[in-house]
Amino acid sequence: MWGTAGVSDANCPDEQAGMEWAISLFNAVLDGANLIHDVGYLGQGLIGHPAALVMCAEIISYVKRLNRGFEIDPEHIGMQTIKKVGPRGEFISTDQTMTFFEQEHWRPKLCNRDPLQSWLAKGAKTWGTVSAEKAVEILEIHESEPLSEDIQNSLEAMRSKAVSDLKDMRFKT
Repeated sequence: MWGTAGVSDANCPDEQAGMEWAISLFNAVLDGANLIHDVGYLGQGLIGHPAALVMCAEIISYVKRLNRGFEIDPEHIGMQTIKKVGPRGEFISTDQTMTFFEQEHWRPKLCNRDPLQSWLAKGAKTWGTVSAEKAVEILEIHESEPLSEDIQNSLEAMRSKAVSDLKDMRFKT
């Protein structure tokens, strides 16, 4: 289902934009949308910003993880581990935690997960700053893969047909 989400009325990629992107993207997925338009737009869809696309990509990865849901079965619940560890024990070092941590826990690529002192030592960069830097990096180093010759030929055939079919059309304004 086609839908729109990931657009904000904010005029820059700020906290308002982040809130509006996240809520609209999550709602679109809950509505059943699997093709979402307007991702990263700002200013009621009139402003484009490369960092906004990067930020929305991070939000989308989180929404996808939440939408996948959680297994509630004996293996994932781990009653044997719970009984073994007991009420005052810790679960972080158990085999069960190690088994499921990577696949069950959402891990951002750009959002901060450092304690305050580490974050300060690394320059105290906000998510917006880190996202803008990532957008610049992508724009500087990304190289698109060229389309195959078959696809190029197919596109050219469609273009030629459209030019031919529409050559005598008169459009009124």
